[in-house]
Amino acid sequence: MNRRIKKVISYVLFFALLIQLSSFKVVYASTNQYEAENALLSGGAVYANDHSGYTGTGFVGGFTDSNKGNAKVEFQIPASKSSQFKLSLRYANGTGSEKTLSLWVDGNFYKQLYFPATANWDSWNSIIETIYLSQGMHSITYFFGNSDSGNVNIDNLHVESLEPTVIPGKVEAENYIRMNGIATEDCAEGTQNVGWIHNGDWLEYSVNVSESAKYRVDYRIAGVNNSTQILVQVGNNTLATTNIVNTGGWQVYQTVSSKTFQLNAGIQTIRIYFTGEGVNFNYFNIVKDNQTPPVEGGKPDLIVTDISWIPNNPVNGEEVTFKAVIKNQGDGASPQGVIHGVAFLVNGTTVSWSDNVTTSIPAGSSITVTANGGPYNKGSWTAATGNYTIRAIVDDINRIDESNENNNTYDKTMVVDVPKKPDLTVTDITWQPSAPVAGNLVTFSAVVENKGTVATLSGIPCNLSFYVNGIKVSWVSNYTSSIPAGGKVTLTQTGGNFIATNGIHNVRAVVDEENLIDEIDETNNSFGKSLSIGVVENYGATVPYDTYEAEAQNLMGASLISYDTTWCSVASEASGRRAVRLEKGQSIEFTIKNKAQGIVVRYSMPDSATGADIYQNLSVYVNGVHTTDMTFTNRYAHQYGQYGSDGGEMQWSNTPGINHHRYFDESRILLEKEYASRSSFKLQWDANDYNPNGSSYIIIDFIETEAVPQALTKPSNYVSITDFGAIPNDGLDDTAAMNAAIKAVNGTTIKGIWIPEGTFHFNTGTRGQTKIKLPKGVSVQGAGMWRSTLTGAFAGFYLQEGNVTLADFTIKAEETYRSNASGIAGLEGNAQNSTIINLWIQHTKVGLWLNEGTVNALVSKCRVRDTWADGINLNGGTKDTIVEHCNFRNTGDDGMAMWSKSLNGGSGTVENCTFRNNTVQIPNLANGIGIYGGKNNTVSNNLILDVVDNGSGIQFGTNHGPSAFTGTLTISNNKLVRAGSWHHDYGYQIGAIWGYWINNNGLAQNLTVSVSNNLIDSSIYSGIFTEESNVGTTVKFTDNRINNSGTYGVHIRDSARGSAVFQNNTANGSGLVNFKNDSPNFTVSGTGNSW
Repeated sequence: MNRRIKKVISYVLFFALLIQLSSFKVVYASTNQYEAENALLSGGAVYANDHSGYTGTGFVGGFTDSNKGNAKVEFQIPASKSSQFKLSLRYANGTGSEKTLSLWVDGNFYKQLYFPATANWDSWNSIIETIYLSQGMHSITYFFGNSDSGNVNIDNLHVESLEPTVIPGKVEAENYIRMNGIATEDCAEGTQNVGWIHNGDWLEYSVNVSESAKYRVDYRIAGVNNSTQILVQVGNNTLATTNIVNTGGWQVYQTVSSKTFQLNAGIQTIRIYFTGEGVNFNYFNIVKDNQTPPVEGGKPDLIVTDISWIPNNPVNGEEVTFKAVIKNQGDGASPQGVIHGVAFLVNGTTVSWSDNVTTSIPAGSSITVTANGGPYNKGSWTAATGNYTIRAIVDDINRIDESNENNNTYDKTMVVDVPKKPDLTVTDITWQPSAPVAGNLVTFSAVVENKGTVATLSGIPCNLSFYVNGIKVSWVSNYTSSIPAGGKVTLTQTGGNFIATNGIHNVRAVVDEENLIDEIDETNNSFGKSLSIGVVENYGATVPYDTYEAEAQNLMGASLISYDTTWCSVASEASGRRAVRLEKGQSIEFTIKNKAQGIVVRYSMPDSATGADIYQNLSVYVNGVHTTDMTFTNRYAHQYGQYGSDGGEMQWSNTPGINHHRYFDESRILLEKEYASRSSFKLQWDANDYNPNGSSYIIIDFIETEAVPQALTKPSNYVSITDFGAIPNDGLDDTAAMNAAIKAVNGTTIKGIWIPEGTFHFNTGTRGQTKIKLPKGVSVQGAGMWRSTLTGAFAGFYLQEGNVTLADFTIKAEETYRSNASGIAGLEGNAQNSTIINLWIQHTKVGLWLNEGTVNALVSKCRVRDTWADGINLNGGTKDTIVEHCNFRNTGDDGMAMWSKSLNGGSGTVENCTFRNNTVQIPNLANGIGIYGGKNNTVSNNLILDVVDNGSGIQFGTNHGPSAFTGTLTISNNKLVRAGSWHHDYGYQIGAIWGYWINNNGLAQNLTVSVSNNLIDSSIYSGIFTEESNVGTTVKFTDNRINNSGTYGVHIRDSARGSAVFQNNTANGSGLVNFKNDSPNFTVSGTGNSW
């Protein structure tokens, strides 16, 4: 068969979903279908839905080369009795060539399986393997082993116990017990057919011949070859040989009959053997001599003709019950006493079902069924605002034998409206004085916003209460004016008082606490904030710049973008989840606190329709005088599609219209002179500003200003890159000059290369191979990170043996998408005994990747911005290395990571390393800080802000397959604000501090984890979150403060196993409860906690 080839793009985000079978009653059945996305996934196998044609809610990808030796999907299969079972694995293989995976049964290797190529990644076929299973539960695992070629997607596993077919009778071709060389695919006549047949391929079937007699075989075949023969064999005897005819197409079926032969009564194995190719095989009938083939007919055919729901016009928050009309359009009644099940799906996810109808439906008749159960122990679905596809599937698990098994689905559209009610929320709290000291009388104010669809009624009090550390201290009780839909009002306390005391206080405002106003949502009336009085906080990096949040400045016509944490919203990627939209004629004005010459603007502008680069300017005014223009571009922003890996360039599929995110970038400019403190700065969109593509807006997140030091001078014992032909600011390539300078320094007593003030370009090379390679002892020194810039497609250094100093310059690369295979890193390699200080790195794949051999390195005072992967990764066997006072912002993966898995064949364990006093802002994907294994490492005094997607503030555990996790891990004195996120791959909420012990299996041994004295504020979901098995570890949570978590202060997921000690922790203002343990297998001990 001719098969088209399509490049595979499948997920590699590490993903595991554990279904605890002990939580459910095991139902044994002769036939069951198991969706791969609901199985246990590990080693990089991940849920995906970026191709069509799958069953269930998606399929499983991640069987890619980067996950070789790790990726697997494990099904838990119940066998009702000891028997042969047919395993039909539905898969796609769009690579154009045959691939392999390994089948493991109950933890033991069974055999290597072959997956013929499918037409493309949207086409699905099945491979079938027959195995013997004893009665009980079994583990069936498809594993991308080291000897396999992988690169397939898996949809579902169909398991069927095989009883010998009674002869005379019909045998489906795919119901073989053994085979050689074939595969299955969907058949035009229903169910499946066997294909990919070549000379010497065969299939075996177990049959029970009712009586000794003469029989023949009627084969149902299709194909384009008339030279192939089919042989029917028993043991070593060929009973009949039949010539195949050309039917005119791969799915144009005809019946051809064999000659008669003798079969003896009893159970026996029949082999169907092929002598050539060019044929598809649907089924065969074994009939007595002179008997006509069995007549198809007399079977039911169930379809859904309509779906309805109650209430008829649901609104947000209402419970919806679905109904379906089932019609039997077949020519036989459906069976009495068998469940006529119907599954109801909302946007592809099963939400309820009907399984209480067992009455026969006569041919031509219809009945209506109503949902009576579901996956959440209820027969209804909780409506949420939006447009939905409601799907009903009759006989969804194939209890009833029908004449057509492919017409059981019916879809209908539902629109869920927002109720016509107000919805009051508190969006901010302020106090006066703004920086109180002990003894001050503090007055609280809060912003109350009506996010509902109608105004509040005038005359009904909108009461507001203020709590400090859980005690009500003041209130507003006399505000009775109407608040319009979308409107907001700032209310200042009218009663009560709070006298300031030293400490860190949890301030919470609650609107409509007495529920006097009927609202859309009665659970979102609370907002919390931390107030520090007399406490010196030592979190994050010490930086020389001032930050001005755009929404807090003087806005001339510009509009606010409201708080939102939803992935793919602009606000979710903004600092503090708020920003400002600026249009032509509008401006943002602010007064600088300290003298400044450098400006950084974090912004987002619209993408072009085609994704092509566009540019525009804004005007900069200082003290009312136009000083310069700043240029902005979409070039390094706007990411679409699904994350994946095909071993090639793009890690995101770049599918327009899907998962639009990564909105922001940064631009900087050095003004001609320094301006004094209290100068007025203004960013304005003038009518004549450059905007050739007609952009309608630009979003400003914040502006930073900085006093820029004078340019440094060339140190002694350095040679300048200009000595070898490089000319600053000429726009010409300087690669040859850099390489010549390196060659001149290498092996001499000269210390390094000087990069004078100006911009130097590096654009010569081969992507994925060319790097500026620094030999041992060749240092690079610039005139300052605002003064010396290396830019271009190959602007990045590869450290060969370390023992260098890299200082005082900017690396501004040209990466416009994530490519793990060939993207440029700012710095990578062996940094042993090296100092990396005062570097500014932007638009690279990763900022810094220090790997095997790195010992005793120092990374300090660096700024890493707008990377496509990690900000910094201490990888492999990195040891005794410190990262301090660095700022990481808008990283495309973890802001900072220690990953104890060598990619270079070494020991892999990160040991005695420290992350201290760093700031991680707005990681666009994954965690602020990720600790994956290691030994005796420390994470302290860091500040982590605004985690966006698929991650936490700090994650620690056995994720990503580390080589070891032992000794100690200390996580202390960190501050996490608005951390944690919804994990859109895993499908659940992630906390600010995340203990993730996936695939531990004894990996963590003799390990003590201490999590202490951390301040966790305004987490999106839980403050502390743990899951999977931490057996083999001692985990202690001590003296942590958790304020205003969106859900729980502490959440132990139902998949957690093991134990932890909680001692003297406080949690206040949690959206649900302060402590929740959902796992019966996780033991919590300790005293002195606030819950």
